[in-house]
Formats: sequence, structure tokens, C-alpha cells
Amino acid sequence: HNMFPCTKFLSKIKPSHFACPLKTSTKKSHFQSFLHTSISVSKPSWCRHYSTQKQIKYDLDLINEETEKGMQKEFSPAFEKEISQLSAGEIYEQILPMLNEQNFNKVYYWLRHWYNPKREFNTIEDAMVLTTFGMALNIFGFGEEAKKVLKKSVYLYQQIYEENGGDDSKEMKEIFNALPDGERGARSMEFYAYGTLGQLYFSSKEYDSAIVYLRSACDLNNTEEQIMSMLAIAYSNTNQAPRAAKVFDDLLEQNPEDDALISRVGSFYQTSLKDNAKAEEFYKKAISINSNNAHNRYVYGIFLINAKNDVEACAKELKESINANARFWPAHTALGEIQYNKGNYTDAVQLLQNAIQNDRNVEGKHFIMAARSFMNLGDNKRAEEIFGEYIKNAKGSQYADPNVFFEYADLLKQMDRARSAAQVYKAILSFVELPQDVKEKAEKLLKGVE
Repeated sequence: HNMFPCTKFLSKIKPSHFACPLKTSTKKSHFQSFLHTSISVSKPSWCRHYSTQKQIKYDLDLINEETEKGMQKEFSPAFEKEISQLSAGEIYEQILPMLNEQNFNKVYYWLRHWYNPKREFNTIEDAMVLTTFGMALNIFGFGEEAKKVLKKSVYLYQQIYEENGGDDSKEMKEIFNALPDGERGARSMEFYAYGTLGQLYFSSKEYDSAIVYLRSACDLNNTEEQIMSMLAIAYSNTNQAPRAAKVFDDLLEQNPEDDALISRVGSFYQTSLKDNAKAEEFYKKAISINSNNAHNRYVYGIFLINAKNDVEACAKELKESINANARFWPAHTALGEIQYNKGNYTDAVQLLQNAIQNDRNVEGKHFIMAARSFMNLGDNKRAEEIFGEYIKNAKGSQYADPNVFFEYADLLKQMDRARSAAQVYKAILSFVELPQDVKEKAEKLLKGVE
């Protein structure tokens, strides 16, 4: 919960919509807030209502609608036209106070009216404002547009350096010195341009492209943990484990007591290097530094069951995770699954319901476990409600888990409601890209109840 700044519009977006949580240093500039709000656009897993992508779009549509209404009250069409005619230096002066106040929705609105893709961009100020706009677009969920704007920005930095004899030439020093924040400000903005581009490609799992931009960002600043961690993971996901290990070693040297980082290194050793002994060493070290980090406890618990098949030890760590943060829902889900498999249906129901009601990323199989637990406790009505909550929002989606539908139909048939079961089978057949075996099963079962 410490991964994003306290802004009005961000309060409407759920933490699960963002990339992995990382610490935000108070020593960084106001632009640092942009860097820690990159929206994950990877293909979502099965979740409570609909795909994560759809929910992000829905939430952002609300935010953009509210922002648009608020700004329309403040700005007249004539003033909006005036904004579009400002130079990069002039617009930067206007938005700087907004950035200091972390009023990013207003920054976005101003730059949206200033930016024109046909406009000529040729100054270092242009590059800096383009960077700011690209980061704002990223925050508001316009990832593809953000990529285009940020690419213009990094290309412009390179072009200006080439035209002036290199980035450390006398000519560039004079250009930097004429800026309000000097060379340091320009270099920071260049870093954010590369870093945000890297984040965007990383989030969409285009790791080769992510590496190009993240590495350029690290060349400008090799102390930013978030960027370096993503670079290491991108290396790992492209079968470049030695390079990933080198980046993590550099990070650990800079941050030897960072428990979250140490836990991530443990995950790297477990998944990429297949070194479970070393992974467990890092997991335990992370917990020894901070025993109240719910995420670290959870990750270690999952390791214990996956790598060592130690169910009891896993359950213990998951309970510690919940004790550390009662609202860390992945721990509720995992512990609920353990309790279900042990036949402790009362405990399973409580844990799984907590997750279902609060976490959009709960998978279909956990809805099934919750419903079955109610059925085993003799409460078919509550089981039907669990199935119904999932199904009414997932029908027709390409991401729907058909197993939930089949289980629901089985329950309806047990309750002598064949007509309702038929409607569920028809809902399965409305899926997008339905596998052939699933389609045949649904068609066969539908004939059996019609």
C-alpha cells in the first residue's frame, strides 16, 4: 500500500491494478510519483468480476470523466486554445506548481490540450514536457499513446545531443545551464522517459524492448530500485540469468537491509536459477529483517508448499501473513485453499469469502472451493450465491473459467432446476474462443437437460 502517492484520482484505483509494490523514496522529486504508478497491462488471470484490464478501463473511464467535468468548469474553450499555443517552456512553468502539489489530473488535462502530434518538437524543453505528458498518459491508462509520446521524447534527447556534439559537450552544458533545474533536472527527466517506457514494455511482457529502455535508464541512474529490479526480472525472463544475478547483486550491495528486495531475490533464485536452498536463505533473511511484511511471509509460505510440499509450514506462514496485514487477500485465498483440501470447510468459507469480497484477482477455482464448502456445510443457497456472483459478471468473456459454470449447473440440477442449468450451459457456449472439448461437453450436457 506504499507504492503510490496520495492523490485524489489514485484513491479510486485498486492496488491490484499496479505493478509489483516498491518503496517510494521521499528524497526523490515530485516526478518520482509518476514512476510508481505504472498500470500493469499484462493478460489478467481469472478474477472476481471480469478481466483486470476491463476493470482498469472502467475505473479510469470514471476518473477521466470526473476529471473532464471538473476541468470543463475551470477552463473555457478560449483558454484551452490558449494552452495549446504555449511553448514548452511556458507550459512547464504552468504545470510545475501542479506537480509540486501532486495534482496530476490537472497536469494531464493541461498537457492533453497542449500536445499536438503534428507540432514540431526540437528543444530540450520540448523533450522534458513530452516526458511529463507521457508519464501522465501512463498513469491514466493510455499505455499505447504514452509509448508514442515517450519515444518522441527519447528520440528528441538523442537528436539534441547529436546536433550539439554529445551529451557532455560545451554546447550541451550551455543548453542545460539555461534550464530552471539545470543539467540535473534535464537528466532526471530523460531517466524518467526511459524508465517509464521500460515499465510499459515490461508490463506488457515485451521483455526484449523493456531491456533496451530499462538499461538506458540505469545508465543514467543506477540507484533506482524499481527500475533495476524490473531490468533484472526482464533479463531473467529472457534466459539471461547471469545478467539478472549481476543486477540483483548490485541492488543488494546498495540496499543490504531492504527486506522486500531480498525476498524478490529469493524468488529469482527459486524460479530462474532453480536453487531452492539459496532461495529459502533469502526468504528467511527477508523475514528476519522485517517479520511484519505480509507479502514476504506469503511468498515464503507459497515456496514451502511448492518447493518442499510442507503444508503445515506453509499454513503457518500464511497465518503470520494475515496477522501482519489482515487485508492481504492473497494469503486468505491460499490459506482458504489449504483448509478446503483438509476438509475444514467452516474455516475455508470464511477465508475464501474474505478474498472473494475484496480481491478482484481471485481465480475461478477458489469460487468453486467456496461454493463446495457451503454445500458440504449444507447451505446450497449460499453456494448458489457464490456461483451467481462470479457468473453474472463473467458471461461471454474470453477470460471466463468454464469450470465454474459447469459446477454451478451441477448444483442447479441437484436442486431440480434443470431449466436454470440449461441457461448456464448456454452461457458457456457464448464464450469467446471456447476450446472444442469444452464446447462439446457443454452441448452434450445441454441436450441432457432440455
